[in-house]
Amino acid sequence: MSLTTWKTYLLVVRLSALLGLCSLLAGCGGGAGMPVSGIVTMDGQPLADAEVMYSYMGELPAGFSGVAVTKTAPDGSYELSGDHSLPAGRYRVAVSRLEVAEGTVVDAAMGMDITQLKMQGKAFEVVPPKYSDPAASELTAEVGANATNTHDFTLSGARKRTR
Repeated sequence: MSLTTWKTYLLVVRLSALLGLCSLLAGCGGGAGMPVSGIVTMDGQPLADAEVMYSYMGELPAGFSGVAVTKTAPDGSYELSGDHSLPAGRYRVAVSRLEVAEGTVVDAAMGMDITQLKMQGKAFEVVPPKYSDPAASELTAEVGANATNTHDFTLSGARKRTR
């Protein structure tokens, strides 16, 4: 296994584990926080069916899992509210959209094993790692009680499948 393949595998395993853990926790978010919303665009176009993950930076507030995940709508909009609302603080934000074929989004809810698809080279991350890697994303957001908590993300450099 090449170094690049190994790094990709580790990233997918981390993402899958984090998303799995998040789904087991009560509502992913804290439920006692502020609603957060925004629009995600890629190269000037709405990024539909992308996962938007907010990861708390710092010591976790009591009762909060540290991660909240949602999916973008066809117009690129997303919202974390109700049980998925966020406590005040600074967050690293990762945006990910995996495809199995041009325009066909990977959907774990439909029985797709994301880790296996990535290892076999059948799933492709459209969003560059500088936005999609939960540990290294350049995207951050500040959530506060006295803020609008609207965070739009303008991404560039959509990756194209090379084969």
